[in-house]
Amino acid sequence: LKLEKSYNYDEYIKWLDKQDKEEALENWKSYLEGYDTTLTLPDEAKIEFRKEKVEYEEENLSLKLEKNVLNKLRGFASKYRVTIGVICSTVLGITLQKYNNTDDVVFGTVVSGRPSEIEGIENTVGIFINSIPVRINTKENESFVELVTRVQNESNKLKSYEYMSLADIQNLTISKQNLIKYL
Repeated sequence: LKLEKSYNYDEYIKWLDKQDKEEALENWKSYLEGYDTTLTLPDEAKIEFRKEKVEYEEENLSLKLEKNVLNKLRGFASKYRVTIGVICSTVLGITLQKYNNTDDVVFGTVVSGRPSEIEGIENTVGIFINSIPVRINTKENESFVELVTRVQNESNKLKSYEYMSLADIQNLTISKQNLIKYL
C-alpha cells in the first residue's frame, strides 16, 4: 500500500497571506459596481411574516438530462469555449432577470477554494469552500452567445480572487449587505 504525500493546511494559509487583497477587492468592486437590485421570486412577495411556527418539509428535485441534450450542451460549450457551469449560471441569471423585471442580477455560487497553484492541494484536508457572487448583467441587443462568453471571461478574471470572503465582497456594494439571496 503506497500512500500519497499529504499536504499541510498551513501551506494554504501561507499562500493566502501572500495574496494581494487590495487588488482582489478592487476587482470585486469593479465587477459589482452599480449593482443595487434586491431579488425576489414571485411567491416570496406574497408571503406574510407570521409569529407562529411554520413547518417545512424537505423535498429533493432531480433532473437528468437526456444524452442528446447533454451532448448538445457539451458541443455548445466546446464551440464557444465556455463551461457548462457558466452556461447554467447564465440561464439561471436570465431566469431571475425575468422574474424580477430587471437586466441585472446577482446570485451566489460555491467554489472549491482550492488554489491550483498549490501543489497537492486536492489532497489537503481542510475547509476551503467559499461562496462568491455571480453577476448576470444583460446588455441591450446582446446575444446569448455574447452574454455567456462575457460571463465566462468575467469568471476567468475573478478566479484568482475567489478566496475573498463574501463579507468583504459584500461590503464593497451599495447596500453593504444581503448581496446574495440565492445560492
